[in-house]
Amino acid sequence: MFGRWKSGAPIDMTPLKDDPVLGNDPSRNNDFDYSTDSGQDRCPFASHVRKSNPRSDLKYLGGTTLRRIWRQGIAFGPEVTEEERRQGRTLHRRGLLFAGYQSCIDNGFSFVQQAWCNTPSFPPKLLPPTISGFDPIIGQDGGKSRDMYDPRALGKDLKLPFNFVVPKGGEYFFVPSITTLRQVFAV
Repeated sequence: MFGRWKSGAPIDMTPLKDDPVLGNDPSRNNDFDYSTDSGQDRCPFASHVRKSNPRSDLKYLGGTTLRRIWRQGIAFGPEVTEEERRQGRTLHRRGLLFAGYQSCIDNGFSFVQQAWCNTPSFPPKLLPPTISGFDPIIGQDGGKSRDMYDPRALGKDLKLPFNFVVPKGGEYFFVPSITTLRQVFAV
């Protein structure tokens, strides 16, 4: 669903097993563009990493530069415990702090969320037309269950019965602050 192994290694580059060395190499683990994946064999179109940064999937439509976001998810809380696995429910508080930097919120985060992650037919592939489904992590459908293409079963969908991400709040901040711009850069 994320398009990356636990180490951070992209599934598009190492589709059959995790590669912790690749995952820990920032000069390599982001240097991929889906050009080796003409279908969904290596990385499903609906995976979070592909929906939120489709790279070469949009090269014929002008690319992704205008929608560029520098982002970082910061996990908090413990790993899932053996007791939670047995009970099939969460017993400990955990979550993810998302920080994203972009030049324009409308062209960045808002656009990516609405036009890419919440759109089942994105990314558009020219031949054949493909319905990939919602981004399984952050895709929203007004509280209704969502579907995504099942890469393990051709022609079938996976039901996503609940939202994996439940926003608990958020803020937009201008960085650097206007005060800093006036006192440091405008001098």
